[in-house]
Amino acid sequence: VSVALRSFNKAAEADGSAIVDRGRHFLGVGSCSASNCHGGDGTRGAVGSEYSIWIQDDKHAEAFSVLYNETSQRMARLLKLDKPAHQAVLCLNCHAPQNDPPFVRASSHETLSALLDGVSCEACHGAASDWLGPHVRRDWSKKSSDAKAALGFRDTRDLWTRGKACADCHVGEAGRDVNHDLYAAGHPRLFF
Repeated sequence: VSVALRSFNKAAEADGSAIVDRGRHFLGVGSCSASNCHGGDGTRGAVGSEYSIWIQDDKHAEAFSVLYNETSQRMARLLKLDKPAHQAVLCLNCHAPQNDPPFVRASSHETLSALLDGVSCEACHGAASDWLGPHVRRDWSKKSSDAKAALGFRDTRDLWTRGKACADCHVGEAGRDVNHDLYAAGHPRLFF
């Protein structure tokens, strides 16, 4: 991780690039992972242990780190990307989707810690800056889906919402299109 931090920060300093904060922003998995929130030990089932399950068993937790492997680096060369995979917007849009819609680049130092989260809680549930506080209050469960959505929260219990969140990367949308060029370069098939 420290190698990743140094590598990313060095590149960001060299070209002044990092993720732009466009209103709502990601707070990172640290905002969800406390043991009294979603970082439980599973003794009460999945509810309350979502972070623990994600970090131990979900490939999405490794989405950013795989950009350092040999396959990803070879793909970046074959695609003639101007940066290595772990810095290329084309890759980061799905492997570390910290903005929705996808990346715009500008200056910031706090970017890498969010990138290291890979495809985290907020990639599915929406940037938490506006809904994290309200969602821990007792009246959260009484709020309508529309009221929660107005804060940027995506309720993945709704199958349409969940499918859309998955399909943005696994099928594609503007800025997130795993096309024939990527497959030809060696990208694995995206099943979900």
